[in-house]
Amino acid sequence: VMFRHPIDRAASMYYFLKEMGNERLKDMTLDDYAKSDMIENNWIVRILSDSMSGPINGVNLEIAQEVLKRKFIVGLNENKRGSFARFDHYFKWKENPNYEKEFGCRKQLMDEKYVPKHPIRKDSDTWKLLLEQNRYDVLLYDYAKELFKQQSYIFGL
Repeated sequence: VMFRHPIDRAASMYYFLKEMGNERLKDMTLDDYAKSDMIENNWIVRILSDSMSGPINGVNLEIAQEVLKRKFIVGLNENKRGSFARFDHYFKWKENPNYEKEFGCRKQLMDEKYVPKHPIRKDSDTWKLLLEQNRYDVLLYDYAKELFKQQSYIFGL
């Protein structure tokens, strides 16, 4: 799984929906979106803890962390090259007869530096509003970064 910061992901979702012509977003700012019922609330923790409705808490975060640890190879958008190296290693992509032909596509993805299209300044009012809706996802993201380091040792990367 490839992770990117949940605040960047939430802002990106707003701009994507707005560009797709979502009528409810026509006159809505990102701050308005963050305060609305349209914003995803801790979506990743909800998915991994099977809690798509109702309030969530630290128990849901712990479940999501355990699922992530036991079931996923973690990649980070901020470290694409390291992420693809572990995916190559784990999935044995280099053993695929088409590896060289397909490598160009992967190399292009690896070499693209991830820069949020609409960056949000950390600790700004907008950041804080998005954080309110994604607090547990941010904690899971921090955990994923730790898992990324731990898995580096496992893969010898």
